[in-house]
Amino acid sequence: MSLTKFVAIAAILLAVAALSVTPSLAAKGGNGKAPKSDPAPSSMSLTVSPNPVDAGVNTAVTFRGSGFGANEDVWVTIGGVACCGGTTADSSGSFAYTTYVELDPGTHTASALVRQGSSWVWAVNSTFSAQ
Repeated sequence: MSLTKFVAIAAILLAVAALSVTPSLAAKGGNGKAPKSDPAPSSMSLTVSPNPVDAGVNTAVTFRGSGFGANEDVWVTIGGVACCGGTTADSSGSFAYTTYVELDPGTHTASALVRQGSSWVWAVNSTFSAQ
C-alpha cells in the first residue's frame, strides 16, 4: 500500500471516529471512560424533580439547570445514556426541561452536556433516586 493511500485511509478513519462521539459517550469523557474534565463552575447547577422519582415506565422527570451560557444548547443524560433529549438555556443561562423516562429503582446520575464545537462535553451532574 502506498503512503498516500495509507494517509488517506487514516484520515477517513479519524474523521469517522470524531463524528461518532454521541452525547452518551461525551457524558463519559468522549471515550466511554469517566469524565476527566474539571468540575463544573460553582455557579452551574442541575436538579431533578421530583426526587425521588417514581420508578417505572413513562415517568415524568423535570431537569432544571442554571449557570449555563446564555442561549446555550444543553443535552441531558441519565447514567451516560442519551435518553432524555435536549433544550436551550434562556438568556440568563437557565432551563427547565420535562421528559418521560423509564427508570429502575435505585440511585441515578443525570448529566448536563454542552456543545463545544461539534462535540458534546460534560458540564455538571446531579444524583437522584427512583423508588
